[in-house]
Amino acid sequence: MKTRVKSHLKNKKGLTLMETLIAVAIVVILLGVAFIGIQGLVDRINQTKLDNVAQSMYVSAQNRIRELKASGEIDRLLTI
Repeated sequence: MKTRVKSHLKNKKGLTLMETLIAVAIVVILLGVAFIGIQGLVDRINQTKLDNVAQSMYVSAQNRIRELKASGEIDRLLTI
């Protein structure tokens, strides 16, 4: 019996259709999980970039207001 199984395995030269389909399904599932993880990472990176731009704009606006206050121009701008 063992020799029959061994000889059958030796003569087998490829994968069956079912084995191939299972392998493809596993790869598709892994790619789906990886895509979801990568997409979340990309979203967080983009949000961080937007946060940095907003913070830079806020600081620039604060600095400009300080300059206008120091030069006295802010009073002239607010009375118009």
